[in-house]
Amino acid sequence: MSSSSKYPGKSLKSLISSRSEINSKFPHLYDAIIITSNGDAIPFFQLFMQINAPDIAPLKKEKNGVVTYKVNYDTEVTIKALEYILTGKINKEFENYKKVEEFLKTSGTQSAKWIKYTLPNIADKLPLTDVCLKSKLLKQPIQMHRLVMASHCTWFRTHLAKTAPSANKPTSVPSIPYVIPETYVKYLTQKKENYFTSPLELDLDSFEPPSEKHIRALVHFCYNDDLDAACEKFGITSEDEMNQMFQFAEKIGLIGIQGEYAKRLSKNMSLQNVGRIFSLSTKGEEQEVHDKAVQFILSNWSVLRKGVLKNQMNSEEENLLYEQVSGIANMFCLHKKNGLM
Repeated sequence: MSSSSKYPGKSLKSLISSRSEINSKFPHLYDAIIITSNGDAIPFFQLFMQINAPDIAPLKKEKNGVVTYKVNYDTEVTIKALEYILTGKINKEFENYKKVEEFLKTSGTQSAKWIKYTLPNIADKLPLTDVCLKSKLLKQPIQMHRLVMASHCTWFRTHLAKTAPSANKPTSVPSIPYVIPETYVKYLTQKKENYFTSPLELDLDSFEPPSEKHIRALVHFCYNDDLDAACEKFGITSEDEMNQMFQFAEKIGLIGIQGEYAKRLSKNMSLQNVGRIFSLSTKGEEQEVHDKAVQFILSNWSVLRKGVLKNQMNSEEENLLYEQVSGIANMFCLHKKNGLM
């Protein structure tokens, strides 16, 4: 069994690679506020300030776990510096690049330092657990971090977006994309729901977990991105148990494990299972398998569109396949007809 550690999409790095998306969909994952010299407030991760900017001391700490930092740089420079802390990349052509460099040096930031960190190393630096997993299979609920859960689980991201208080949805400011409105700052600093003393409860029974060990293996995987280690630790060894693990992970939207499942199935790709592989690789963000499935579909489109895939997928998967692949196939045929390929 191969490790899932290199799969894109389910790692902490992947979650934070697009701050604009998080800012609009999951602002409640932020637990730090950076106040610039302009007086603007920028949402950020306390964890990454602790690791990457240790020389910037917190201005104040709230009882609900939110930390405020104050910097002596304007909003534009601060945003560029924070983007560098998250991505390890910076545009040296930026007009105030020297100022950004100065910010990073005085904050204690080292070149792309955060990229070297993985969840097993930094779990102890995370704030208190703020998610509580419940199930009839568990004698006691399992506590974990919502940032970890959200970085791996698509269902949880959707759940967060649906349950977020209205005041917790900052409006976009085109000229300064990451600056949040005053209402959100107020929500962060004075929010009535204390996530750290009253964690968000999630009932896993609706996803039909096969056993307690499958739940524990799933949580373990979220923290170390290693499917082998998670299954070995909790005694998931038989083929049936592994299949149950894959099915459970698919129901709850565990990106990396879905990618692993797609990778396994793709070793024996056929007309009967290519739709399933396409769906799993799309949900699991396994790009190589996805491309392989698309190529197989294009090569066999004349056969596939006659209905060979009927009853091989559920309706959602079938719709996804035909919606995404029909366009590719039609374009493929059009280009071929016009002599463009």
